[in-house]
Amino acid sequence: DLDLALAEWVKSMQYRRSDFGGGRGLSLFVYGSVGGGKTVAVARAAIRGVLDNYARDLTWIREWDLITAAKSMYGDDEKKHSALLKKVKTADLLVIDELFTRPDAYTEHASVVLGDALAQRFEAKLPTLMTSNEPPIFGAVFDQRVMSRFEQVAKTVQVVGPDLRQAQV
Repeated sequence: DLDLALAEWVKSMQYRRSDFGGGRGLSLFVYGSVGGGKTVAVARAAIRGVLDNYARDLTWIREWDLITAAKSMYGDDEKKHSALLKKVKTADLLVIDELFTRPDAYTEHASVVLGDALAQRFEAKLPTLMTSNEPPIFGAVFDQRVMSRFEQVAKTVQVVGPDLRQAQV
């Protein structure tokens, strides 16, 4: 159940600097049905984590913005994109919305840059909430070390249900 998993995640935030659960559960990957309420539920949990002072700051980003930043690291907006990627690595709490929406959009360079950023987060046991319509495919998009680190610190929750955005008749 998504609400239970998110409630447990918020509670685990208070212990995140210790070895609570070996760090597992500090990150949560929520995937499933389109319109199933994943983003809304994750937003509530992230805000709760900040309001309860378990996280000092919150960075919210969509996958496409991450891919764009990684691809543009050496362009005109290098400083802007470099700052964004630094936040991905160091934010007290990171939410990545709509992950793996466009796995075909990852260039080799983008995969390496973003894989390094995520691996650093997972190694540092920084809490990360991720939403997706697809199951986690870290190993397919990034190198195996990202998948390995993800498996050490994250739990996965599948949401199955109707599209809640459809107009009720």
